[in-house]
Amino acid sequence: MNQDEKLFFIHLPKTAGTSLRAIVEQEYSEDERVFIYDLSPEALEIAKQKAQHAKIIYGHITFWIHNTLGIAHEQTRYFTLLRDPIERVISLYSHYARHPDTPYHTMIQQGMSLYAFLEKQITFETNNHMTRTIVGYQEMGFLDNPHVLNLAIKRLHNRFGFVGLSDRFEESIQILKEKLGWHSTILPILNTDETGIAQQIDAKTRQLIEKHNRLDKLLYDYVKRHFPHKGIMKFGDKIVVTGAAGLVGQNLIVQLKEMGYYNIVAIDKHEYNLSILKQLHPEVETVLADLAEEGTWTEHFAEAACLLMLQAQITGKNTELFVRNNITSTEKVLNAVRQHKVPYIVHISSSVVNSVAHDDYTETKKAQEKLVVESGIPHSILRPTLMFGWFDPKHLGWLSRFMEKVPAFPIPGDGRYMRQPLYNKDFCKMIIDCMEKQPQGTIYDVVGNQNIDYVDIIKTIKQVKELKTPIVHIPYSLFYILLKVYALFSSKPPFTADQLKALTAGDCFTGVNTEATFGVKQTPFYQAMQETFCDPRYKDVVLKR
Repeated sequence: MNQDEKLFFIHLPKTAGTSLRAIVEQEYSEDERVFIYDLSPEALEIAKQKAQHAKIIYGHITFWIHNTLGIAHEQTRYFTLLRDPIERVISLYSHYARHPDTPYHTMIQQGMSLYAFLEKQITFETNNHMTRTIVGYQEMGFLDNPHVLNLAIKRLHNRFGFVGLSDRFEESIQILKEKLGWHSTILPILNTDETGIAQQIDAKTRQLIEKHNRLDKLLYDYVKRHFPHKGIMKFGDKIVVTGAAGLVGQNLIVQLKEMGYYNIVAIDKHEYNLSILKQLHPEVETVLADLAEEGTWTEHFAEAACLLMLQAQITGKNTELFVRNNITSTEKVLNAVRQHKVPYIVHISSSVVNSVAHDDYTETKKAQEKLVVESGIPHSILRPTLMFGWFDPKHLGWLSRFMEKVPAFPIPGDGRYMRQPLYNKDFCKMIIDCMEKQPQGTIYDVVGNQNIDYVDIIKTIKQVKELKTPIVHIPYSLFYILLKVYALFSSKPPFTADQLKALTAGDCFTGVNTEATFGVKQTPFYQAMQETFCDPRYKDVVLKR
């Protein structure tokens, strides 16, 4: 933090702010600090006069208080502490219940439960209050607008010198001491909740707290994931995503935005699928381009902080398609990275590079990965197994739609072909973790952590979608012949004879512990399938192959 800037400490209620306030008052004399908890016009006028010569302004204030005090925007630097919003709201309610001088004490003592307190929206302090305060959001109605969350994250990056966590209080104070040259050795712990009310909260009330504080939870998780922020990736850094309109790319854009990244360039050659992405995310810059050809698309790599390289040909009828889209495109993308000095790549390879299968997809994915490894560009590589999730035009998405249309669903043989499906949402969080931490030259085998037979996957689809389609077992050889015949009449067969061979090859992959490596605990398979096929936002969005 710049010593010439005035400091503003936003004390968010029930975030250990009272303890931090005591430290502030140890570090600064009365003439150097302005304490604001009274927001009346008269009190603010007095504060305005004192603030001109003070070093720090602190209290239950919001962003933009510097405007009220007549302090130029560029002369300010804010800091604050955040807390898990579920715990914060429970603690706030408990505080009101315990203190007769608080505004809602009487109604709580008369029997108003926390659930009713939230449901009646008694105070905006129980509705995404941390997000409101950091943005300086003044509207009093119910807030659940993700654009406000995005603004809060931008604000943290642009105007906050530090954001700490109440559950890592001592570490947060140590960082502040280093940044500001503080000397306090005593860490007071004040205004703590000793009632144990959190243990009395039922699931229904907890769910309502989560609903009313969805933005705060995303904000808190974002800061927690970055704490202490090392500065490798900033929230506004430019991220280029190639192959952005496919299964992984569409899911990745959702997760990037939810985690706060907003300067995203999405490049893909599939016009229809790219238009879907643009409809869902109008603020994302989309570029229609064939990466296997020279073009102005390379200009979009300028000033990029990271490339997330996803483009791949997965199915096709001839070798040329795989070579063009897995090898030629990668050569040209790597040239663009070199030209514009993009400092880091996260490349999405495939578990097939470890497979016993020999087909065009496997061989060209091996070659693609080799190009990245030998490029000399700092990178990490992830090799996922079969994926499923929102926007799936092939794989489980296609199978689910096929099951809706046919009188009987065919299964090759007994269907006992073990699969290790990976939920795309979980995988995208792993990609982002690599982008943020930027391990050098590391290759990760990423595997779904539940071994599930193909026939059981089909049965789960049937159950989740509440379908009545009977499942019929067909001899393997007949199934193979039918696929060969189908491919004669379809330019883009959703399931090929080569994929049938891969399905029955007997591969069993091993992968990293995703929770230990990326901080991502994988979603249970059945829950992930429910989200995939029942989420009202994306369940009906279907990409073209």
